[in-house]
Amino acid sequence: MLKRKEFILERDHGRDVRFTGEEMASADSRDHSGLTHQKINPLRWTELKLFKSEKGNYILLTQGCSSVPGEKTFNKVQVFEDRESLFDAAGFSAISKELYMRAGFSIFDMAEEA
Repeated sequence: MLKRKEFILERDHGRDVRFTGEEMASADSRDHSGLTHQKINPLRWTELKLFKSEKGNYILLTQGCSSVPGEKTFNKVQVFEDRESLFDAAGFSAISKELYMRAGFSIFDMAEEA
C-alpha cells in the first residue's frame, strides 16, 4: 500500500490543486526516444505524474520541462473522476501508456469483447 500524504500541485493559469492521496506512477518522455516518431529534443521534454486522491479521483500532472536558459517548466493539472475520463483526456501516446502500465492499469481492449 502506498503512503498517503498531502500534495499541492502548482497549476499555471489557474488555482493550485491540493489533495491528500498517493503518487501512483510517473513517466518521462526522455525514456521513449525510440518509441515515438517525433524528433527528441534533449533540451525540452515532458514528465507525467499520476496521483490518486483519498476520494478516489485521479490527478494528472503534466510538466513541460526545459533546460533552455530563460525558459521555465510549465505545469498542467487535471482532475478526473474515473479511469476512462483520464484515458479520454490523456490519450495513448508512448509516454501515457508507460504511465498507465506503471500505475497497474490494463490498457488493452480484448478482441473477444470488442
